[in-house]
Amino acid sequence: MLLDGLMTRQADVYHVRSPYVYTSVMDVMARFVHPYVFEPNLTFTVGLYTKPKQYADQESPIGEVIGSNNAGLREVQVGNAQAWYYPADKTIVLRECFFDDRFRKHPLPEDVNMQKLWQSFEHWLTKQFPKASTLATPFNDPIAESIDEYQSVFKIFGLLPTCKSCV
Repeated sequence: MLLDGLMTRQADVYHVRSPYVYTSVMDVMARFVHPYVFEPNLTFTVGLYTKPKQYADQESPIGEVIGSNNAGLREVQVGNAQAWYYPADKTIVLRECFFDDRFRKHPLPEDVNMQKLWQSFEHWLTKQFPKASTLATPFNDPIAESIDEYQSVFKIFGLLPTCKSCV
C-alpha cells in the first residue's frame, strides 16, 4: 500500500489478552508505516591499474571508472511508524513515529521534518479509523534525549497530557 511517499503494511486483526489491562480477548488492528525516499540505483565498474599512477601532490589512484549503469530509482527506508487501533475503545495508540538517526539533525522540537511525519501519520490514521475518538501516545520515547524533549513536541501540536500526574 502506498501513502504519499510512505510504504505501509497492515496487520488486520490481532486477538490480544492482556492480564494487566483487559481480562477478555480484544481485537486490535495494527498499522506499520515505513517512510522512504527515492535514490538512484547506480552501479559502477572500476578497472584497477596493475601499477597505480604516481602524482607528487595527491594520493595514488588505483584505477578508473570504465562503466556505469543507472537502473532507475529504488526506495530506501528512512524511518518507522507504528500504531494500534482498539475498536472496542475507539482508541488509536500511536506507538512510534520517527526518522532514522542518520536523518535527524535537530532536536525534536526544532525538527520540522519529524513534525510533518508525525502529523501526516496522525492524519492518515484518523482517515483509516474514522470511528476513533481518542488518539494516545506513550509519554516518552527512546528517540528523544529526555522526557521533556519528547513531550515538548506535543506542546507544539497543542496537545496536553490527559492527567496532571502524567507530566
